[in-house]
Parts: sequence; C-alpha cells; structure tokens
Amino acid sequence: MPRRWTYAVVAAILLTGCGATSAPTGVATNPVEQGSGSAVGSASPSPLGTPGVRTVLSPLGLNIHNAPSVSATILGTPAQGAALTVVDHTDQNGGWYKVQGQTVTGWITGDPALTAPGQFLQYQSSDRGFNALYPQDWTFGASTTDVIFHPLNGPQTIVERNGAQTTDFGGAGGIGFVGSGQQTVVVCGVTANLNQFTHTGPAPATPTPGTAGPLALLAQIRLRLDATHAIALDFNYSRAADLDVFGAFYNSMTFPFPQCMHAPAATATP
Repeated sequence: MPRRWTYAVVAAILLTGCGATSAPTGVATNPVEQGSGSAVGSASPSPLGTPGVRTVLSPLGLNIHNAPSVSATILGTPAQGAALTVVDHTDQNGGWYKVQGQTVTGWITGDPALTAPGQFLQYQSSDRGFNALYPQDWTFGASTTDVIFHPLNGPQTIVERNGAQTTDFGGAGGIGFVGSGQQTVVVCGVTANLNQFTHTGPAPATPTPGTAGPLALLAQIRLRLDATHAIALDFNYSRAADLDVFGAFYNSMTFPFPQCMHAPAATATP
C-alpha cells in the first residue's frame, strides 16, 4: 500500500472557535518527527461538576447553547481542539457543562465522545493518513510500520498501523489474552467493534517506555476504509479508567476517506 495518502482536512476543523479559548494546534511533519505538536486545552481535568477545561473532540465542532438543551439557541460553534473553561454543570437532559470562552458563555452537552477533560496535542500526517488528538503529557514515535503514542511517564501505548486489509493485522488479542468485552464504536463515520482483552496467567513484564509491549489490558479497533485501505488501533493499558484516553483519541480521529470527509448536513454537533 502506498504510504502517502492525499490528505484533505475536514472544513469544519478549520472553523475559528467561536467564543472558545484555544491555542494553535501542532502538525506532525512528513516524515513524522518524534513528539512534535502544540498544546490545546488545559492540563486540569474536569469530571462532570468539577471546574476545569474540556477540549472539543468532534471533527465537526461543537455547539454552545444558551441553555442545557439541544433545542436551545446556539451561541457559537468552537472547532475541534478548542478549549472551553468549565464553570458549572447540570445532570438534566443527559448532563451538560456550562462553559466560558473569550466572548461566549453557554452550555455544551456532557457526551464524552464530543469533549474530553484536559490539554491535548494534535497529530497530523499525510504519510500516515490521519489526524488525532492525544494528551499533552504524551508523546509519539513513528516508523515505517506504525506510530506509537505513549505517556512521557508510563507504560500505556496507542499503536496505529496501516494495511490493505484488516486481516493484515493478525488475529484478535494476542498471546496470553482472552476476550473480556466488546462494544460498537463509530470512528469518523466508520462503524467498527472495540474489542477488549485481559491478560491471563503471570503478569507480563513491564515493557520499555515507548514500546508496544503487553500490559494487563488490551483494546483493539480495526477500521476498513475501502477495498485497499485499513487502519488498526491497539491500546495497551493497565487500568479500566485508562480506556478514556483511548476514547478521546479515536473520537477525535479523521482520515481522508468519504465516510469521514463527507460531513452531515449539520455543521456541528449536537
């Protein structure tokens, strides 16, 4: 498979964040340099009800309403990567955050697929053919076969690989792993399964930082983009709570294929 895929950035990503506080996002060069990128968001996490900052994950941007309801008036539409300061919350209508930007204060849905707490960096590479956000205290390393995202301090890894078919990535799980769960996810218009695995027997040895060695838990997504392009995402982690990091990554992911690039009639969600 050719390494270079022509990259067309989603128009909505380039929208100026209306009333949002955001820093310019970094761009990984081609070939990708180790850990390049610029921060967007804030280092402070913000669980529902706790002040902090949330970063927009949705490639189509996210509407800010004047009340905690999807039918309320839209005040602004910050783009993907915009940082919004959380000042209040409510559990009504499924949960909403009251957020403050430079010029707009209003409400955004609490759906964790659309925003995430904390500060993020942007990875973008036409060689690899995808965009994604990853936590500001992580970095990455790239080779001809994969890109490995990992914390500056910690053994977790998100591994991205390209292939012609999903079968190019081998069987599900790995040696010493058994299936522990499955859920359906949508990654920029592509529906796939997120399969979870648990390591059995003796605990695997702690891998060298930045390498995709096994940990206690494993999550995998296989994306079929067309007849000759596929993407594999493997998340090696140790605690169930860490799965939120993987969720923020794949919920922010974009790639230059029709399922992802052809946005719905609405310009933002929800």
